[in-house]
Amino acid sequence: MTRTLTLCTIVFALAVAALPAAASAKVTVGLGDQNWATFNDAYFKALGLKRARVVTPWNVALSPGDTLWLDDYLAGARAADIEPLVSFGAANPSRCPARPCKLPTTAEFDRAFRAFRARWPWVRTIGVWNEANHRAQPTFRYPEQAARYFNVVRKRCAGCRVVAADVIDDPNMVR
Repeated sequence: MTRTLTLCTIVFALAVAALPAAASAKVTVGLGDQNWATFNDAYFKALGLKRARVVTPWNVALSPGDTLWLDDYLAGARAADIEPLVSFGAANPSRCPARPCKLPTTAEFDRAFRAFRARWPWVRTIGVWNEANHRAQPTFRYPEQAARYFNVVRKRCAGCRVVAADVIDDPNMVR
């Protein structure tokens, strides 16, 4: 964990140093981590980060085990004054890209997202689908479905910051 945080910090510092002096875009920095205990780590605290991304099943609010896990994560984030970016991914126990790897319908996603908002209304930064273009994701061959999920989130979460396209740089990227 300590090595990972140190490496992330070094990579970030090098990336920022490489930015042109005239770069005017505001850069938001955070940490992607699935363990809320990170927020109590002295090395993490030393970074001064105020944002963290967590990836959770798209139907987290409808799945009791996943719900309890995300409750703990979000409580840890709140206690540490960390703003969470919650990104959705395949449901448990999906074995994407192997079977089963079911892509939810728009109606299923809508129902699950409404349950998410009811349980965690204070979460205001949402990633529609984590790395939607990755070959292991059920959205890989169906980008139009990921776009429909975006429409659901925008409709159900007025005033939220929504990451429409969380993609991984992969050879399948379009120039």
